[in-house]
Amino acid sequence: MSFFSIIIPVYNVEDYIEDCLKSVFDQQEKDYEVILVDDGSTDSSGVKCDIYEKKYENCIVIHKKNEGLDSARKTGLDYAKGMFTIFLDSDDMLEEQCLSTMKRKLNEISNDIDIVQCIYTALDSGKVVRIVDYQDILFPTDIVSAEEFFTLNFLNGELVNNVWSKIYRTSSLKNAELAIESKYTCEDIEMMFQCACKKLSYSHINERLIVYRIGRKGSITEHRDLQYFCGVLDTIVKIVVRLEKSNFKEKEALCRYFATKYLKVCKDIIYYNKGDRRKIYEVISTHKNLIPYANIWENKVYIGYKLFGIKGTNALLKIWKERRA
Repeated sequence: MSFFSIIIPVYNVEDYIEDCLKSVFDQQEKDYEVILVDDGSTDSSGVKCDIYEKKYENCIVIHKKNEGLDSARKTGLDYAKGMFTIFLDSDDMLEEQCLSTMKRKLNEISNDIDIVQCIYTALDSGKVVRIVDYQDILFPTDIVSAEEFFTLNFLNGELVNNVWSKIYRTSSLKNAELAIESKYTCEDIEMMFQCACKKLSYSHINERLIVYRIGRKGSITEHRDLQYFCGVLDTIVKIVVRLEKSNFKEKEALCRYFATKYLKVCKDIIYYNKGDRRKIYEVISTHKNLIPYANIWENKVYIGYKLFGIKGTNALLKIWKERRA
């Protein structure tokens, strides 16, 4: 068994995949396996992955049809044999001593810890633009529950909404049997939420271990089409519905947060053409139950008017006032 399984989903990153893989195979620590999941790339990414598989015995490549990031991660996890799993995006990189530092720190922590949060560096056009370190906010104690981590992360403004800045105990992930439904959007947020529902635990490493590339042309965070927009809305609704049924200590505050986030996202309707707006309105019209949670008055009025007209908005605001009373 390897100490690490490094799972790298790959999709159309021919300009970045070699930087990513070089940062992995140049690590001083060698007790790891690399699982490259080519999610139906249409450029030369898959071919470049095959070259690394032939070169390194601890590297395997899985070619599959395009089904989205989470599907690629799940496929990689099925093959993972390491004690700990790292999900590395194919346009990101490991810091030079990443695995050595991780291994040393992980050997020091309790066997009860399921997930470990790291500090990471944000890189834009080859330049470091910020160091992302919120450990003092997210960890009032050395160990927190996944529910507490999720709550602190979102109620403090979405600090680290990502899967790739964390290390996972492989057995914990497999035993949790997470069922991520988002196909192309918000997979990381949904995974964080499900980890919280499964009552996993977090600790942290106060070291810069991952290099995150921002502003990459063609990345999912840069390309937001109709499918992405509706996917974001759908994920938020699913989280709110599950929160309502949960025993989360701060579920009311979290529901208000996500409902308000939903309404803020809805404001971007104006950037879509008339046909797409009509489709978006159809999606939004099924989510009317979210509006009473939102705590921004102008959002209620704006979205209420767009969806239900003046009379409908007045009725919804009346319901909201009653709930606040």
